[in-house]
Amino acid sequence: MDVKEAVSTEEYSSVNEFPKDVSALCHNSCNHYPFFSVEYYSTFERHVLKTQRLKPTYLVVRVNGKPEAMLPTQIYKKLGFRYCRALTNYYFFRYNLFINMQSFNDNHTREKIFTALKLWLSQFSQVDFKPIHQDDTELLAFCDWLQQQGWRQSKAIATVNWSADTTDLDTYFQQLPSQTRNTLKRTGKKLHQMDAKYTFYSASNDIRNHLHEYWAIYQESWKPHETYPEFIEQIAQNTQASYQPLLGILY
Repeated sequence: MDVKEAVSTEEYSSVNEFPKDVSALCHNSCNHYPFFSVEYYSTFERHVLKTQRLKPTYLVVRVNGKPEAMLPTQIYKKLGFRYCRALTNYYFFRYNLFINMQSFNDNHTREKIFTALKLWLSQFSQVDFKPIHQDDTELLAFCDWLQQQGWRQSKAIATVNWSADTTDLDTYFQQLPSQTRNTLKRTGKKLHQMDAKYTFYSASNDIRNHLHEYWAIYQESWKPHETYPEFIEQIAQNTQASYQPLLGILY
């Protein structure tokens, strides 16, 4: 006997509104990546979106009452049309779909989840997801599935966001282009002659105590004014619980 599965969607305007089962889904499916988590979105809401008076829309898909997927989005109108885009900006190195991996690996349940997402997204004239990392297989699979369903897809290389996957500085250095490595070696020799000192801070108190030095250097650099310094400082503190952020200062 076939049992009909109940599939539903619900929307939230803040991660702080999430019931416990939705928060648990997001925590278990983010692969402990610091720049894609409920904590990161909560900080993003408080320090960035609130000042811009922008409201996010978090779409949750439930199957038989159990949350199976969550998609962070932002909805806006332009010239009478409604658009949906990823809830990201230049602070995000990647964007993915929060999803129960056990359900994702089950073809039947994955089809149910993708169909529910598609029905919800069908109300918009255009959907924009970015930036998508090559390892974000869940969202890439959904985009490919949409294309199979007849949706037209346009891809472009994201050049604004950058990240590097590495285990240590020596490995990272060897992965750099030879010209960059030579430039760094020449610069290092000059700094050594100047008796310069480069210090890494990783402890929570050390980072907090030396952030003012970071901002002093930042303000004198070529970079534009940082619009949301509180966001940067809060992220540095949030990551202390599960990760090891490093603050490097050249003296």
